[in-house]
Amino acid sequence: MSQSDCTKATASFEIERDNKIFNDVEILIADERSFREENSRAALKRTQDFLKQKTGLIGPTAIAPGEEQDTVLFFFEKGQVPHITRVVVSLAAFYKLSLDAKSNRTKETHFDSASAYILASKINGYVTGWFMGVMATIP
Repeated sequence: MSQSDCTKATASFEIERDNKIFNDVEILIADERSFREENSRAALKRTQDFLKQKTGLIGPTAIAPGEEQDTVLFFFEKGQVPHITRVVVSLAAFYKLSLDAKSNRTKETHFDSASAYILASKINGYVTGWFMGVMATIP
C-alpha cells in the first residue's frame, strides 16, 4: 500500500470520529501478513478460552459479519460493560478486486476511497450497535 493510500484509509476512519463510542476504539490498519498473524493469534486465543470454558457470550475477539469476515477483527474487553476496544482492518479491504480472465483469479486493482468510507461507516455502526445492545441489557 502506498503512503497516499494509507493516508486515505486513515482519513476514512477519521471522518467517523464524531461518535464518542467510536472515538474510544483503536483502529489498526494492517498489511496482509500482519493481519493473518493477528487473526491466527486471535483464533488460537478463542480456541484456548473455549477449551478452558472461559468464554461465555463474549470471547476476546470476533470476526466481522458478512463480507468483511476475512478483513476485519474486533477485540473486546470484558468488564462491567463489555466493549470493543480495538479493530484490526486488513489493507485488502480497501482495494477493489477484479477477475483476471486468463488465470480466473481475483487480483487487487486499486485503492477504492468509496469502499474505504463505506467500511469505516459499517465498523462505526458495528461498534456503536454493540455498545448500545450491551447497554440495553443492563438493568
